[in-house]
Amino acid sequence: MRTILFSVLLFVSISGCANMVSEPRDQAWSTVRGEILARNHSGQITPLEAQLQLKRKYWEIYGGDAYMAGYFGYAVSLLTSAQRGDIELQEAQALVEAKEAEAFARASEDRRRLARLRELDGDYN
Repeated sequence: MRTILFSVLLFVSISGCANMVSEPRDQAWSTVRGEILARNHSGQITPLEAQLQLKRKYWEIYGGDAYMAGYFGYAVSLLTSAQRGDIELQEAQALVEAKEAEAFARASEDRRRLARLRELDGDYN
């Protein structure tokens, strides 16, 4: 069951990331994210440890933003609850994956808007 769930989540995340890769930072994030998730899947690190590593790497690559800060707080909270046994791990992971896709899409859109505004500002200077 875990293998099937992971495979589905990995496919969804990879296909989602493939559509979003549009700049070098996106490619770096996609690569790092895949490596961390692979270590998690192989049992080298727990889902909570993976999430903490993802948070650290995201901040290194992109810097902080409100959407992802909220997402990482949500994810760490859910996975901590799952690690304690308060919620099923599979349920927590499914919720985390759904929230990640939404938060990353919003953060990406904000980065694109900001880049466009900078371009427009350059046109007037």
